[in-house]
Amino acid sequence: MPASSFCPPRHRRSHRRTRWDGVGPCPFLTTGALFRLAAKGAEAKRTAYGAGTPEERRVILDELAGVSLPSPSDLLPRATWRDAEWYLTARELCGLLLELRDAPALNGSPEPLVAVEGWRWTGYKGGSEVGVLNLSAAGITADGRVVCAILTANGDRLQPEDRLARLFSTLFRSAEKSR
Repeated sequence: MPASSFCPPRHRRSHRRTRWDGVGPCPFLTTGALFRLAAKGAEAKRTAYGAGTPEERRVILDELAGVSLPSPSDLLPRATWRDAEWYLTARELCGLLLELRDAPALNGSPEPLVAVEGWRWTGYKGGSEVGVLNLSAAGITADGRVVCAILTANGDRLQPEDRLARLFSTLFRSAEKSR
């Protein structure tokens, strides 16, 4: 199935949206598609994508599929998340981390931000772009409890990554003390 065809089951109904409306992303963007939509020169396609129906979005993604990935200097230095972004709930992100816990990307050496001595497992995935910061972690404590923490910050400017990362790390690690 082409990436532009994928809609998570809860997102199959057609609708128009210009902002996140709680219905979610359809079709679900690949990383390459998101970067192509965030590139300089893609403003019209990004705006059309944000306002489009799932069918209109698929057409736009199919048109962009043959476009080379932009270099970092070709990405817009401003927030584009209102029109093109991955919109997943914290519950969905936690579920994905736990479902993928045996994947090599989540099963290597622990991320210092969320490593907790004695825990059976911790997994971390973070990401950022102008205006967006996401920090997601899940873990299994020494006594077998599942813990998950998600921090997502959206705005029009760069997010204060260092400050938010410290808060996130403290929150995640505090789960060991809460019983």
